[in-house]
Amino acid sequence: MYTIVYLTIKSHASAHSLQEDLHNLELWGKIMVNGIYPDKCEVLRIHRKKKPVIFPYTLRATTLITTENAIYIGFTIRSDLNWSSHMNTITNKTKII
Repeated sequence: MYTIVYLTIKSHASAHSLQEDLHNLELWGKIMVNGIYPDKCEVLRIHRKKKPVIFPYTLRATTLITTENAIYIGFTIRSDLNWSSHMNTITNKTKII
């Protein structure tokens, strides 16, 4: 099961708000049978800013890793929203008969 938590980050205050959402997700995960596993979580920052707000998001006292690419429901999403990684993945799966 995939879960996406996102928020438009315009300041450190909004970054703290997203961290609070992650904390609430963590609390919810303690109730659920499977829980939430930080080692399977990633942070993907989608932006065009030269100096984006960088915040060390944590889940269960673990700092989440930041990635440039994330796969969601079969699509490869890049931080710059370039589709080349996704297209390369699709074309590499294509078999020539």
